[in-house]
Amino acid sequence: WELADDVARIGKKGDKILGREVQSRQRLIRFDGNKIHATKPFIGTRYTVVLFTLGPEKVFEETPALVHHFLEHVGFRPPSIQVGEHLSDVHKGLVKMAADGCP
Repeated sequence: WELADDVARIGKKGDKILGREVQSRQRLIRFDGNKIHATKPFIGTRYTVVLFTLGPEKVFEETPALVHHFLEHVGFRPPSIQVGEHLSDVHKGLVKMAADGCP
């Protein structure tokens, strides 16, 4: 990948950045966001869901039920944990509104 512009703490325009391409369509990609990462140019609409965890041993078990339900609603398949019954109908409605793009 070649930098199109100068990027502070990364490199100057024209510098080559080594890395790997990962297909992320409808998949959860786990990586350390503190390390250099980027996206390639694209056409169309793209949505990103960012989750922060307390450490690798607490990745999905402590994901709030509302977040887990939202991920499932928009098509992600996070590791199975029983969260749906913990959500009220109001919260389930909020998940649907958020996923459908309602303000």
